[in-house]
Amino acid sequence: MNTVRSIVETTRASELSFLEQVFDEHGPDVIGLYGIPGVGKTTLLNQFIKRHSNRCLTINCQHLEPTPKAFIKKLSKLTNCEDNLSSICCSIAPKTILVIDQFESLNLIETWLRREFVPHMHGHFSGRIHPDRQWVINPPDNSEFRCMKLNSLSFSAAVSYLQTLGHTQIVAMGINQFAHGHPLALQLASSAVLEQSQRKLNEIPPNDVVQTLVQYFVEDIKDHQLKQALEATAIVRRIYEPLLTAMLNVEENVGACLYNALSEIEFVEHREDGLSLHDILKNVISANMKSQYPIRYCQYRHRACVLLNEEMRHSSPSQLWRYTADIIYLVENSVIRSAFFPPFDQREYSVEPADEHNRDAIFAIIEKHEAPEMYRVYQQWWEKQINTFHCIKNSSNQTVGFYCLIKPGDVSLELINQDPITSLWAQHLSNDKNNCNLNQCLFIRRWLSLNEGESLCGAQAACWLDIKRAYLEMRPELRRVYLTVNDLQPYSLIATELGFQVLDLDYQINDKSYYSAMLDMGEGSVDDWVSKRLIQEVNQEQTNLEFPDWFDRNARQLVLSHTRIDLTPLEFGTLELLLSQQGTVITRKTLLKQVWKIEYEGSSNVVDTIIRSLRRKLDDKADIIQSVRGVGYRYRLNEK
Repeated sequence: MNTVRSIVETTRASELSFLEQVFDEHGPDVIGLYGIPGVGKTTLLNQFIKRHSNRCLTINCQHLEPTPKAFIKKLSKLTNCEDNLSSICCSIAPKTILVIDQFESLNLIETWLRREFVPHMHGHFSGRIHPDRQWVINPPDNSEFRCMKLNSLSFSAAVSYLQTLGHTQIVAMGINQFAHGHPLALQLASSAVLEQSQRKLNEIPPNDVVQTLVQYFVEDIKDHQLKQALEATAIVRRIYEPLLTAMLNVEENVGACLYNALSEIEFVEHREDGLSLHDILKNVISANMKSQYPIRYCQYRHRACVLLNEEMRHSSPSQLWRYTADIIYLVENSVIRSAFFPPFDQREYSVEPADEHNRDAIFAIIEKHEAPEMYRVYQQWWEKQINTFHCIKNSSNQTVGFYCLIKPGDVSLELINQDPITSLWAQHLSNDKNNCNLNQCLFIRRWLSLNEGESLCGAQAACWLDIKRAYLEMRPELRRVYLTVNDLQPYSLIATELGFQVLDLDYQINDKSYYSAMLDMGEGSVDDWVSKRLIQEVNQEQTNLEFPDWFDRNARQLVLSHTRIDLTPLEFGTLELLLSQQGTVITRKTLLKQVWKIEYEGSSNVVDTIIRSLRRKLDDKADIIQSVRGVGYRYRLNEK
């Protein structure tokens, strides 16, 4: 990685000069750097920081809870002052630049940063900000915003870079014809050619370039256990020694050695909380694992889930978000995962706190989609609690939707009772015996878009993304979320997956029915809710593990050539363990511990005896149990 950084100044000189405009007296206040994945945004920012280390404050958003409170607290630590905006802004020296990397991780508070934080800074701001249209249309008050798209390297720069990696000019030119100057592709292709010079990169279909290069990279790791460690790292947000040891089910000293070996691998980033694989490699490797080795993929997720939940229960408040983020990353429910870890930098819609300028547009939407009697209810909320309204704007800065989100503990009970829907929720809460109060609740009073009403659409998705910010701001106090819809059917599947329950609290007005649903997150708040979703997923995966059709788990028999063959308890336990961890070497010691339920350091002939017995019963399938000399056994993936 030192080579990459050292060459940035020659290959990215013009881009560095663009970023340095933030130091100019009449330069921009905010610069947004964006580009396709793997194009080198972080590398460029790191070089910028290296050049101007005494003038930069740096925040990596991957380590940060996406709430204003957490952002301010992080900045207060960097500036050694009180955690409030006024103190922080006063303590920052003139011409100091705040550099934010992995900005997309703060998607939930982007509006707050643009509307409230940047205007307070009275200084300069730079980072990986995609030019979300609102940064251009409605830049921070009294601030100038500029953006720069980072493109692939020029032909000459790419060839020069490859030559620094040890390639001749001719070979470098050939690699670049394939990689087209994309920095990550250049690195992967260079590694592939250095490992096996006979590889014909130009024969790879254009659509499979990155996937094939990542496969080459994994293939070239010859140590089987290290390859499995890399696969485990691709499944989780970050890896650290105890997590790696648990996921691979190895001894602590083995896990420590593998962790150290992982830290030396190219494309593995050292973070303050562990190691992380480059996102592109992570996505390709985990997807390949899920499709090719589903059982091992499931086992890794299960073990990670168990350890993370255990550690989260004993974590300090300052460490809680770290484990919550780890668990959210493991959750495969797209509604939850994409809300906290959005897959793309760009959003079609922006969500803003509403003000008087948005009133006519919002009430036009209400008039179009709501019962006339409800108009008065919204007027009351607007007049007395305008802060409950948020508007959704499109790329033309038009208000195309809104949502009304109420924190009932912050408003008067009189106002709640004047609304027929929120009064039902308050009554439901008062009748509950679980000691949950208004201060622990959120009322999602309504979300509506101009053209689609409450139906599923982009504007509605933008609402839900922004609402997740409120979830985090209220943790760990938030326990319940109430909402209302006219039509339950489109949301039934999503609501069930997320844990919402339909309540018997229908409200009828004219020809419209308002149905209520409630999510009870439990005493553990958001963290408990997300954890339960992951456990539910993993348990379902465990239930759905596909064993070969010749292995009848319920009958504890082999079914070969239409003949059923009984298995002894030890034979069954051994075969089940090998099949459930296909491709993974199971040591004799592990077999003794998990099947025989004994700790034993001596001879393991008893295990070998069971393996021989199993092979006899498997007959022509005997070679599916593969011996690994001096270690143990594994279920061979290329079975007959």
